[in-house]
Amino acid sequence: MKRLCYVICVIVSLYGLEWQKLPDVPVGRGDDIAIGYTKPPEEQQIIYIADRFSWPYKSIDGGNTWDSLYLDVSARKPLAVVCNKNNADSVWIAKSERDEPEYKGVYFSFDGGGTWVKRDEGITNFKILCLNQAPDNPNFLFLGCEYEENNFNVFKTENGGEIWIPLGIIQNAYYIWDIETPSYLSNYIYAGTSNGVYESKDGGNTWLKTLNKNCFDVEISNNYVYVLCYHKEKYILYKKNFSENKWEIVKDFKYQENQLKGKIEIINSKIYLALKGIGLLKSEDGIKWEEIFKEFLLNNVKLNPKDFNIIYIISEFGFYKSIDGGNTWERCIKGFRKKIDFNKF
Repeated sequence: MKRLCYVICVIVSLYGLEWQKLPDVPVGRGDDIAIGYTKPPEEQQIIYIADRFSWPYKSIDGGNTWDSLYLDVSARKPLAVVCNKNNADSVWIAKSERDEPEYKGVYFSFDGGGTWVKRDEGITNFKILCLNQAPDNPNFLFLGCEYEENNFNVFKTENGGEIWIPLGIIQNAYYIWDIETPSYLSNYIYAGTSNGVYESKDGGNTWLKTLNKNCFDVEISNNYVYVLCYHKEKYILYKKNFSENKWEIVKDFKYQENQLKGKIEIINSKIYLALKGIGLLKSEDGIKWEEIFKEFLLNNVKLNPKDFNIIYIISEFGFYKSIDGGNTWERCIKGFRKKIDFNKF
């Protein structure tokens, strides 16, 4: 009888309280990845991962273990991350107002993610989708956003985010998925958008659509521009030379589902494609392809800049790495946080 009365009292005391479901995201998921090295003489490799449902993560042992960069609340829920490849303690993250309305924008850390400073002066559109970096100048950054009427959707900074400059509006491009340039000295800029591939030859003042396909990713390698698109139930990899206007199909892959996303990584003429719904594909020549990792929900792929046999993958289900060119894989999630209750911060 006493036990029954106790149960009734507990139920009565809990009645009317609000219950909040914690975000139950898989351990180790990620949206974006950046790799760099600290300054000499240490030259220690640092890997960063951005998770739009959680925190930025950092590894200093090749991805074997991870630290959650949660000490500064302003770092939470990043969707994109880039770092100085030669001074990896300098790192930038970007957060969309859709994911993080309170701490939206771009943030910079000079101490490897220990503290963060907001750097978004000049940004007027906070529906951010991508943060990209010139290959030869870490302070030269691009920001791509959702299309808003009477607002800009592409921004550029030449000083690490201290001041952002709006570029010419890409009309009818609702989502800007990726922005790339061959060099910070170049006037050529390429944007992969939901409405096609756009090219600017004047530093972003004007844009011309050159391919009418939903484009997820742009990669520039050896005077060629590669774009990964989706059209009529196919992922399609295109390429073109800078001096040409015509795109040629490298390879297409039939896929009919609705989980669409893809990333390109090109090193020494080897092409890697992380295709959501299919897996990780590799080609030496763009003609013959092999599947080297079967994971349906891939988000990104990166190669170790100093050892191309080491491959890193982030997906909805964790971080994976291979040290033998993709023959074998290891899932490395030690240090990732599974559930985050942001009301505690």
